[in-house]
Amino acid sequence: MKKLVTILSLAALTTLAGSAAWAKDMKGMWGLGYTRSEFPIGARFWLSPSVGLDLGVGFSAFTPDGGDGQTAFGVDVGVPFVVASTENAHFFVRPGISFADNGAEVGPFTDAVSQFWVSGTLGAEYFFTDSFSIQAGHGILYRSVTTEFEVSPGVTDEVTDSYIESEAFGISSIGFHWYWGGSR
Repeated sequence: MKKLVTILSLAALTTLAGSAAWAKDMKGMWGLGYTRSEFPIGARFWLSPSVGLDLGVGFSAFTPDGGDGQTAFGVDVGVPFVVASTENAHFFVRPGISFADNGAEVGPFTDAVSQFWVSGTLGAEYFFTDSFSIQAGHGILYRSVTTEFEVSPGVTDEVTDSYIESEAFGISSIGFHWYWGGSR
């Protein structure tokens, strides 16, 4: 068993060390693009050749005819860690946290809903040019959803539900970035 663990460890170190030699130097590059459907306006900044910082935002403003409007919003922050690279691609692990709120005030026909997420994503980013990449990823997600609702006029209650689920993979899981800066 020790021999197997030693061989696997050496293979992993060799792979990671070898990939660093071929890796695209991302340090200082920043990109704008689309990362996930809930937070579609995204940005990524590479702090080092193998560690980045992601920020995604999303919002929706709704004003019904003759009614009060509401604005829902969400924010996602993640840190992609490159674990293997080739000349044009990265394989990364991305832990992230997210918060979203539907912006509603509790009333007879509306519930206020807020969500907190913790995600773990495995993904790949492929560079078609020095500036343009496409990425895809999926993983696991913990969601805590708090719903505040009106029990009777003027009396509210809230319920918090927790979910652990896999992130679904589909066409909306494919993102892109257009990069600027860095050493290219």
